[in-house]
Amino acid sequence: MKQILCCAIAAIAISSTAQAQEPNSIFVSGSGQYINHYGQYQINADIGYQFCNKWTVGGSVSKGDYGGTGTFTNFSVGGFTRFTDYIAHSKRFFWYAQAGAGFAGSVYEQSTLQSYEKSTFDGMYVSLSPGIGIKLGRGFAMNFSPGSVQYRTGDYKTMTSTTKLSTIDAGFGVRPTFGLTKNFRLRHVHHADAPAQPSMAPETAK
Repeated sequence: MKQILCCAIAAIAISSTAQAQEPNSIFVSGSGQYINHYGQYQINADIGYQFCNKWTVGGSVSKGDYGGTGTFTNFSVGGFTRFTDYIAHSKRFFWYAQAGAGFAGSVYEQSTLQSYEKSTFDGMYVSLSPGIGIKLGRGFAMNFSPGSVQYRTGDYKTMTSTTKLSTIDAGFGVRPTFGLTKNFRLRHVHHADAPAQPSMAPETAK
């Protein structure tokens, strides 16, 4: 039940990347996936800045817990670039593609009455995640991604050895993610709205 609640919270987390035509805005993103009845889940959080109509840059973190015969936890910290655009001539439906890179790690542990096993991974990742969404109004929108493809490379350590490991993980159609999005626009002060400044010119003689 606790894992289901965590997934529900992640699914309604907020972000601002959905607005394809909202430049000069703060980007905050949350998404998640609940994988199966073992309590496996993955949550992701991003924060950044949308500097023009279609481009956003920022940083991201993620964490996943996976049960089963042992416990497996992965995590990552990195940066991203996201491109967003409306679908055809629609002002409500949009698509996006997010590319990311950074540091990644994982820990696996399994304990029985007869043995104890532990392994870790420390390295870097490069990822690509496509998705679609629909604007709901008042800056809100819903996002859906069918999955992502990720390349990882680094050191894989067991209790007895260390090896170099490189993997490609394609989760399209297997690990979809959902999120509710919100855009926080930064306000510009226009000259017409600025308070009038006293003139420094000498007064004209009457």
